[in-house]
Amino acid sequence: MYLSNFSLKALAIFTIIFLSSAVQSKEKKVLIIESYHQEFHWDANYSKGIKSILEGRASLYFFEMDTKRLSISEHQKRAEEAIARIDDLQPDIVMLGDDNALRLVGKAVLSREIPLVFLGINGNPRDYFDGIVPFGISGVLERPLLKRDLLLVKKINPEWKNILVLFDNSPTAKIYRDSPFFFAGNNHIEMLGLNIEIFLSNSYEEIQTKVKQAQIDKDVLFIGGLNALKDKRNQHIDSRTVIKWIYRQSEVPMFGFWKGTAGRDAAIGGYVIDGFSMGTQAARQVITILEGDSSLNRKIEWQKHGRLILSQSGLKRWNIVIPNYLQEEAEYID
Repeated sequence: MYLSNFSLKALAIFTIIFLSSAVQSKEKKVLIIESYHQEFHWDANYSKGIKSILEGRASLYFFEMDTKRLSISEHQKRAEEAIARIDDLQPDIVMLGDDNALRLVGKAVLSREIPLVFLGINGNPRDYFDGIVPFGISGVLERPLLKRDLLLVKKINPEWKNILVLFDNSPTAKIYRDSPFFFAGNNHIEMLGLNIEIFLSNSYEEIQTKVKQAQIDKDVLFIGGLNALKDKRNQHIDSRTVIKWIYRQSEVPMFGFWKGTAGRDAAIGGYVIDGFSMGTQAARQVITILEGDSSLNRKIEWQKHGRLILSQSGLKRWNIVIPNYLQEEAEYID
């Protein structure tokens, strides 16, 4: 049958569209459900890590639960919206970032028989699944390097004895306080010959008061997560604002557990956890699943050892000299 030039062109366009749709339909879809939000430095960094591994190998979709800024009473509704997104998208794999997402959405993912890869989990994963770790789940655990950082402090200045660790009063912070690996439910502990206090509060004013008191009775501050703070008007205070205030007010040197807390007008650093490397480590687990290796589909790993990252401006701010034998190991920023 004879076809006009117009018909041939139309057929060619239709064929291209059809083949393109077929390719797209075969492309794997990965949905990343974040406990927090993209403006939060931790989420932003692990998202970059995930993209560095998976972009070009799968279609990536993100959903922000925003549980750092939303009140606890709103978390369940946000979880339901995340589950609705799963049902709408029908992803091949779901990645859950941090404890709130795993706790609130994890069972729903597995009930739909979708492979699940978590990252940034501070608690014990079995606690979110009725005491067992079910088949179909893998991921990367997150643990601040408390002992390693305390050893660093002792190496820098053996005279430092009294340490204050500051956190917001979020579920993640409570996990750290209650974990047998850290404070075992206590607010004060002795470790490595040091007296360590952990202070949890969601009040910006209470954190400020505690920092002022620390100028009298502490030798070192450690910055944990300060992402859920609100002022007396119940307005959320960005963690960078809090850390900058501490930087300017405190004569007591300030270290941190996460790379995002270190830098100019911020903490000195230490042996820190890096969101980018967390994202890449979890994304490599996704790759093994996409490639059909089901034997690794229950692989739960610890994040690889943190790096010694130090802020040059912070060292200068508090007049701190790093021992020579640590110089080669350290990575200096700003």
